[in-house]
Amino acid sequence: MHGVKRLFAWMIPRFDPERCAVSLVSLRRKDLSEDTLEQFGIDVTYLGRGKFDPATLTDLLKVIDRKQADVLHLHGVWASPNIQLANLARRLRVPYVVSPHGMLDDWSLSKGAFKKRLHLALFSRRVLNGAHRVHFEVEEEA
Repeated sequence: MHGVKRLFAWMIPRFDPERCAVSLVSLRRKDLSEDTLEQFGIDVTYLGRGKFDPATLTDLLKVIDRKQADVLHLHGVWASPNIQLANLARRLRVPYVVSPHGMLDDWSLSKGAFKKRLHLALFSRRVLNGAHRVHFEVEEEA
């Protein structure tokens, strides 16, 4: 188990189930590997959608409504569904948290610098500024 999946397998079971119910939504199809998040007792909804699929936002809205989400936690800075969800959350007055996962440190921003600076100016800065909290894992990002 690697990357984000490993992070969620470690992080989500540590939430107090008496105080909050944590659900995970993945744009991907269900992973067929032996290491699944469900084996850790994590509630996962798999949409089987691409980030540019026009039905993605509608499907995400249905999950948010069904789960009665009080807070959204957006992982990453560049994904278009996160921009759409942040805009929607602001309109609905649902707080959201953003975890950039190292995408905003100097090294990362230097790779494809023009595109990333443009994206920040047009989209991501508004997402970050509108977040209830930004959870930095890398000190250089803060």
